[in-house]
Amino acid sequence: MIINMTGLSFGLISAQVGDYEVKRLNQGNPVISEDMFKAVGADAREGEKINFPCVVRIPDWVEPENRADSTAVYYMYFAHHQGEYIRLAWAVHVEGPWHLYRTGSDIPVGKRGVIDMVQNGRTELHLGSNITMHKHIASPDLHIDHENRTFILYLHSPCLYNSEDIHVHQQTFVAVDEEDYGLDFNGDIQTVILGESYFRVFSFRGELYSIANRGLLYKAVNPLSPWTVPDNFNYSTYLWTERTDNPFQTDMDRAGLESSLRHCAVFVDGDMLEIYFSRKKDPPERILMSTIDMSSGEFTAWDPSWPHQELVRAEEAWEGGNLPVENDINALLDPFVFQEAGGPKYMFYSGGKENAIGVAELVEKGSTGNHYREANVIESFDLYSNYPNPFNGSTTISFQLDESVFVSMKLYNLRGELVHTLLEDWRPAGKHHVIWRPAEEPSGTYLGCIVADGQRKTIKITYLK
Repeated sequence: MIINMTGLSFGLISAQVGDYEVKRLNQGNPVISEDMFKAVGADAREGEKINFPCVVRIPDWVEPENRADSTAVYYMYFAHHQGEYIRLAWAVHVEGPWHLYRTGSDIPVGKRGVIDMVQNGRTELHLGSNITMHKHIASPDLHIDHENRTFILYLHSPCLYNSEDIHVHQQTFVAVDEEDYGLDFNGDIQTVILGESYFRVFSFRGELYSIANRGLLYKAVNPLSPWTVPDNFNYSTYLWTERTDNPFQTDMDRAGLESSLRHCAVFVDGDMLEIYFSRKKDPPERILMSTIDMSSGEFTAWDPSWPHQELVRAEEAWEGGNLPVENDINALLDPFVFQEAGGPKYMFYSGGKENAIGVAELVEKGSTGNHYREANVIESFDLYSNYPNPFNGSTTISFQLDESVFVSMKLYNLRGELVHTLLEDWRPAGKHHVIWRPAEEPSGTYLGCIVADGQRKTIKITYLK
């Protein structure tokens, strides 16, 4: 185990494959698990089949009082494979710890998560134009329109049209939240079907695209108004344009594989589109990667790279790594890739098929990995070593702010467990001091972590009784 002193004590467990070194964070443990649901008294079923994470940084224009928690910096939207509501967790650090929002025994049915499908005792939502979503809701893909301060949530559900089942598969819908800062999409689902399920949406050169289940490619007819229905529209059909062929499946068929693409993640890097995914029927199911040069022309001509590059397979017990490869619980799937400017590239994923959600860092071989986390960030505060250190009575922690910001200062032990919250409040520009007087804490080394303006710094504190 490696203790990373640039942040909390997150253990890094590494596996090198292809062009990346994959570093599991949180000491290889999941960041979202069934135990978290049990801890808040949620129904046992709510913590099962955890899948399809989507992580975003909360925009600076969302004030602390309008967040899931005043200290929240990141949101993770995720789902139960056949769940009745879309889950949300929040965190101060992208690596965790993560905390469930509006989930538990004190949250009534119909008010859970960010959108709850159970209304008036029935698991269905009537959208109008003869469209009804029913049975379950899943696969959240969250995007933020900063210019209009709007949260956009793509999700899927089986649906009825004129009270009859339509199509063969689940369908993608979109909810648009203009008032609740990404915390409540109830009543915000648009009355139109965009395409098949498991959309991962991305933009390129002013156009809007998605890759859905099985690798199906879609393009918005109007990227400036991607869910506006034209006159005389047939509501039983898809609004977005679906590519008639599936280049991913074509490659696998030519290779004689019985596999098909499962749910994917997308990451745009210049003209290149990185696609992360697993394949059904692979022994074992694991995270793979392909790329598309989008400068090659229209999306109907895009050609994904072949063969697919393996990134990582199950190793930890919770991922199913202790089981034979033929066991379908030995599986990693549902990846999501997240990166902030100048920061590390993270990959969230479901392990044990859908047992829990973990997080890893994708480090290009030859780079320094998470040692560059602060390299390209303009710092807005300084954290100084505490004095005295070591100490046996009290110690003073000082920090300097360049501007007025909300500050969170917490103490952790070397296992990453929260020991004490010293400060959670707004502070003006200038130098500030916080005194820690341990009460029942044992002697040892602690990590003092301060978060301000989305940045964090950590100092090492030694307490001697």
